Amino acid sequence: MDWFEITKIFILPIVIGFISAFFGAKFAFKRYKEEKLWDERQKSYKIVIDAFEELIHWAEQNRASYFCEPYNNVESKYEESLRIISRYATVGESIFSKEFYQIIVDADNALHRFRFEVNEESLGDRETERACAEWNLVLANGIGGIIREHLLKLIQIAKKDSNQNRQISLFGMRNKV
Repeated sequence: MDWFEITKIFILPIVIGFISAFFGAKFAFKRYKEEKLWDERQKSYKIVIDAFEELIHWAEQNRASYFCEPYNNVESKYEESLRIISRYATVGESIFSKEFYQIIVDADNALHRFRFEVNEESLGDRETERACAEWNLVLANGIGGIIREHLLKLIQIAKKDSNQNRQISLFGMRNKV
């Protein structure tokens, strides 16, 4: 047996095996990283949508309280939800699709603008309990309207982004958002 036959019989299959294993591992690791990234992204989508829903709940509680209607006495997280929306409006560009991020920014801007206007217009009007309750109702109705308007868009875009991520080809490449 000469060296050529030895190489052909023993060494070539080993080299091909190592090369195949290398590319297989590289492909699997890349796909794993993409899936982990999408999982983290999906958690962020859920956090933002939950914050929007929490504000709707808060608005409904305040409205029901004002009109003496029965309501679920579960504590709503008004300040925390506003903070989540503001946080993702600041750092969300690196996490979300452009459409989703833009809606968060628009909602955050609208919330800040509305809260500022309501606070400025009724600065001295909150001296009685009735005036304070009316101020709370105006605030709740305005915030509820802004959030409802943006929440439906966020849910639609999150569904679209989720569907795009599921369209993974044979080689692990997915459609870019």
